[in-house]
Amino acid sequence: MRYLILLICAFLFSCNTWKESLVKEGDKEDAIHNAILDFSHSKKLFNQDSVFYLQIEDPLYSQKLVSESEYAHQWVPDKPYNDIIGISIIGDEENTYIEKDFENENVRIPTRFAVVKGKLFLWWDDNSPLNQEVIEVLHQFHLVESEEEAMFTTDHNKKGANYYFCRNDLSRYKKEISTTAMGYNIPKLKCPK
Repeated sequence: MRYLILLICAFLFSCNTWKESLVKEGDKEDAIHNAILDFSHSKKLFNQDSVFYLQIEDPLYSQKLVSESEYAHQWVPDKPYNDIIGISIIGDEENTYIEKDFENENVRIPTRFAVVKGKLFLWWDDNSPLNQEVIEVLHQFHLVESEEEAMFTTDHNKKGANYYFCRNDLSRYKKEISTTAMGYNIPKLKCPK
């Protein structure tokens, strides 16, 4: 019984240690930090892949299905949630990039990254141009092809983590593990004003 109590205390202490590193006040960059920190402690999803992609929605919009015709429907942004920053993280090691496209401004290549516990997190930032450091890390994780063999796929059945952060208190958030993209099922989140 004594060992069980020690084990529970050790578990609770280890959880509190990383949660104390969550940033409470900040901006989108701090929300990204918090999402990656939490995700890196979600063993099931974190251990499935070595490369993860982030999608950042700031502000977050709910999605609405609009009928274009009897057979054509499209999801479009609907209601803005100005007090919430949304961040989605999903693993994918199959996406690669063609080396010659690094010079092409019309090709969408992630411009930001973080390496946590040997795993790569990539995201697109329109305010940050592609630089040599990003290119080197793409090479390091074997995500660059020299020929026209690059591919970008999406597995719609793969689970990812959708994070919903209160803009005024980034330590208040909800995480949803789902195959559904962010914005379709926005959870109730009481954010301070």
